[in-house]
Parts: sequence; C-alpha cells; structure tokens
Amino acid sequence: MKKKLMGILLISFLFVPTFSFAKEGKDERIATALSILIPGGGQVYNEQYVKGAIIALAEGGTIYMIYKNNKYLQTEQSEEKRLLTENNRNSLIWLLGAEIVYSSIDAFISARMYDMNKKIDIGIRNNGIYIAFKF
Repeated sequence: MKKKLMGILLISFLFVPTFSFAKEGKDERIATALSILIPGGGQVYNEQYVKGAIIALAEGGTIYMIYKNNKYLQTEQSEEKRLLTENNRNSLIWLLGAEIVYSSIDAFISARMYDMNKKIDIGIRNNGIYIAFKF
C-alpha cells in the first residue's frame, strides 16, 4: 500500500501542474519527465532543437550499440570474447544512464532559465554600458 501511495505521489509531482501562481516560461517537471522518457524530449520542449537532436542521436546510438553487443554476446562461443563483449555492454549501459541523467538535468536547468534573456537587459547608451534586471 505504501509503495502505491509513493508511486501516485511521484506521478502527481511530475505531471500535475501547479496552479498556485502564474508562471512564465517552461515547467521544469514536464521538461525533466520528457527528457527521461524520450531522448532529447526535454530539450525539444525547451525549444533547443539542435541540442535535442544531438542528445537523441547520442542516446539512440548508445541503445543501438547495447543491442548489438547483446546480440553478439548470445552467439559468441569463445569465453574470452564473451567476457570482453559483456564488459563493453555493461559499460554502455552505464553510459546510457549518464546520458539520461545529463539530459534530464540540462532540461531542468534550461526550463528554469527559459525566460532569463527576457529578464536581463544589457546595452550601450550615450553615457556608457547599462545592465537592467526585471523582477
């Protein structure tokens, strides 16, 4: 029962938007969830299409290499090559986990700072350089 309750709370935290205040920009929870579920999804949500494509290609390539190593592992007869292939596959699984963690953290930070350029105004006037912060 406690596991079900924790699961429901986790899902509601990730997917239920907060209506207590009006927020400009992007929702960090949606960006993070999309990034975890879909390779590059959080970056596309944050309108960072090139970064999303690069992350999707990196995660897709890693998944493909995991698949190829696993397929090779099933047909290999030599114990030495099986051990080497198994180590390569396990290293690729760790790499995929690191890519997903990086992607989700990047999506979270990008969503949090989405409208940052609108809040900072930097320019040059007649009497010098100015910086204005909008709160």
